[in-house]
Amino acid sequence: MNWILYKEQFRAAVLAKGLVRFLEGCDREPRAPEIPGEDSEADEEYESAHNVWIAKHQSIHTLLFWTLPESLKLRIAPLEKASEAWRAVVEEYDDQGKFVQVEILQQMHALRCKENSDPRPTLNQLE
Repeated sequence: MNWILYKEQFRAAVLAKGLVRFLEGCDREPRAPEIPGEDSEADEEYESAHNVWIAKHQSIHTLLFWTLPESLKLRIAPLEKASEAWRAVVEEYDDQGKFVQVEILQQMHALRCKENSDPRPTLNQLE
């Protein structure tokens, strides 16, 4: 997986669904009535708002589950908030990106072209 492209494509998909604040952790969970059962209308409003809040987080979780390897799915499955799941994914792959960069740089340094030969075949190895 190309992490840089994945990250941008995933954010674009979440943005298109209008859920970026849930991904970034800027959403607010609906507050339950102070005294449940006292006002049935307030209870119903809370339940409805809470169900919508959960559904929005689950929409992002679903996008993640469709695109991630099994090992990472197991790590994010118990997390309630989408922002927590996204943070776990970012922590997993951001560090690997640095490792991959170092590995590519080492491969580039190891390439050698024979003296007085065409450098193009050697340069093509970088693709």
